[in-house]
Amino acid sequence: AAVIAAALVILLAVFFQYTPTGRALRAVHGNEAAAAAVGIDTARLKLGVFVLAAAITALAGGLYAHYLTFINPSPFGFGYSVELLVMVVLGGAASLWGAVLGAASVVLLVEALRTALPLVTAAHGAAEYEIALFGLLLMAFMIFRPSGLAGLAPRVS
Repeated sequence: AAVIAAALVILLAVFFQYTPTGRALRAVHGNEAAAAAVGIDTARLKLGVFVLAAAITALAGGLYAHYLTFINPSPFGFGYSVELLVMVVLGGAASLWGAVLGAASVVLLVEALRTALPLVTAAHGAAEYEIALFGLLLMAFMIFRPSGLAGLAPRVS
């Protein structure tokens, strides 16, 4: 069920890229005042996106609770929030495939760190080093590559 839900969410995101609503979202992202000047109801559009994001999040939470049969907020602490933010920034916030690439990159990095950090930091906690490394990665990408990994690919018009 989770794979089907993920596929449907990706299809929805791809669908939004090629519809007038998707173009309106890109216009609001680029310049909200200019989008409003050409007749886009920015408040209604932003509310709709917020509701859609909340529905997708609720679906993910429901699937998570069903899979684990127990809900505990402790896995969703500060470290996990930093990981999610790094996924978005690393991949590129305005790109669907960049977000997927960023998530895959961070998951691979987390797994590599889980094996490497305990060997390097046997005396101290590895979790603090992991958060610090993600923070440095986040700052580096925001300064040197604001468009993320998706900005490396050539644009096709």
